[in-house]
Amino acid sequence: MTQLRDTCARIVEEVRDIPGLRAVVEQDPVNRVIPHAVIYFEPEWKGPAGRDVRRALAEGEPHIYVQQGTFQGGYGDEIAVDPINLQSGEEKILAGRLREELTRR
Repeated sequence: MTQLRDTCARIVEEVRDIPGLRAVVEQDPVNRVIPHAVIYFEPEWKGPAGRDVRRALAEGEPHIYVQQGTFQGGYGDEIAVDPINLQSGEEKILAGRLREELTRR
């Protein structure tokens, strides 16, 4: 679990400074049995909607799939990254693309 938590922490660090977002490593016994990097959209968020970020990541290169919203086991309009299938170093690519899409205006 420590390796998964560390992977999530590296993703969170990449986006933590973006205004209007709250990025955390989260784990709970219901929806996040393993650690996840979770990005919450705060009320002052002025950037793209979570669904638009999710779509852009999935359609981009490389294709990146993240969980987004209640229909995927989340709690609202957050984006959650499940690190279970990430290979060493891939979190850097994912975090960079996530930052790119979150800061797109």
